[in-house]
Amino acid sequence: MSNELNIPLATPGIAQRISALVRGKLTPLFYAGSSIVTALAQLVAGFLIIKWIVPGELGLWQSVRMAQIYAFLLLAGINNGLSRELPFFLGKGEQSFAERLAGTAFFCTTIASGIVFIGGACMVLIFFHSGPAVIAAIFAITAVIAFSFYQNILLVTFRSNDSFEKLTTIKFVEAALTLGTIPMVYYFTYNGMLARNVLINGAVCLMMYVRRPMRVRAVWDWQAVKLLLKTGLPIFGLDYAKNSASTLDRVVLLKIGGTREVGVYQLAGIALQTLAALPTSLASYLYPRMTYRYGQDGDRRALWRTGIKFVLLATVLTTIPAVFAAFMIPRVVPIYAPKYAGGIHAAQIVLVAGVFEAVNIIANALWSMKSWKLMVHYQVLSAVLFLLGPIMGCLLIGKSLEGVAWGMAIGSLCRGVGALGLTYWGTHVKGFSVKSTTSVTEVHAAR
Repeated sequence: MSNELNIPLATPGIAQRISALVRGKLTPLFYAGSSIVTALAQLVAGFLIIKWIVPGELGLWQSVRMAQIYAFLLLAGINNGLSRELPFFLGKGEQSFAERLAGTAFFCTTIASGIVFIGGACMVLIFFHSGPAVIAAIFAITAVIAFSFYQNILLVTFRSNDSFEKLTTIKFVEAALTLGTIPMVYYFTYNGMLARNVLINGAVCLMMYVRRPMRVRAVWDWQAVKLLLKTGLPIFGLDYAKNSASTLDRVVLLKIGGTREVGVYQLAGIALQTLAALPTSLASYLYPRMTYRYGQDGDRRALWRTGIKFVLLATVLTTIPAVFAAFMIPRVVPIYAPKYAGGIHAAQIVLVAGVFEAVNIIANALWSMKSWKLMVHYQVLSAVLFLLGPIMGCLLIGKSLEGVAWGMAIGSLCRGVGALGLTYWGTHVKGFSVKSTTSVTEVHAAR
């Protein structure tokens, strides 16, 4: 009867396609959910840490941690180049060359990590008489930097190979570790906090290595190195300028009140880190997908359509916890962490910056297209705003935590507007040229 009425019967092929469609929609949501769970775990851990660690010690650790940003100079953009080129060549179906790129990136990361350990040993000798707290922090940050190098490269291979299911599992384990290691801080205070950071970073790095989707051997491939540097150095240079400028809020606070003021401001840092988890996870899903698709069809406007949907989603979902946090912080902190009560208003202000930051994920389209001119405009704009924000906030509002926080919030708003405008220009303006179609043939021709 069904055949006479031309009613299609369910077949394994149709069922599989429906399953794949549903799974394709759920994957980014599950990954974003795992990132949110991890961020909430970090929020709980961070809140307990500020309860048990005095502001001076926490400020010392946060100041030393700035070395993590500067240490990425050693990779010279190799990681940035891999982030763009690996999904692009996978999208073009050139698996062999993509694996050569990944193997070369691992080789360079190993060299950079060795230099980090040598540098850490030198810093210990230089600051040997500065006290055990400083020496312990140097040991900890040295290990954390080396682990972060490998995590950065491994993360690219997960995203590029569409292995977000594995990455989601790792994020949930990271959340469990984040909560499970809190007793280390309770029993060992400052040293426990440092050891906990090393343990979590090392465990996550090990899990990513064991479950890595691309099992390539670390090799030196000169052609791969040249392409990674050609793509990565400009991206890294621009990103490094922006990230370095983003530390100015802590530099200003060091000038105003020393490490104690930086420690109190960490309440705002915890709030911003938690709030940024959702847009960060969505961006980590969005960027390789954009690049992979652009490698297939070269459709610029499709990048805008995809990006704007994620911007709207990230903004809405970020606003909800921001409002909740702004309501809860002044009611909880004075009771459970009174030493940090001076940072309550700054934390509430920084939540506004966190919502504005969600808009910036659309700028990933510029990286996918390798639109160098607009990338320069965006990164220079971001660096300038990060530099001027805290300074202008202090000049207009006062040399205080609140002044620095308002400067960061206004800067984030301007960055978001700039990201939207520049990305729209790059994806819609007729005749706007982008350099984006590198192929293996072109790489070989450069020999």
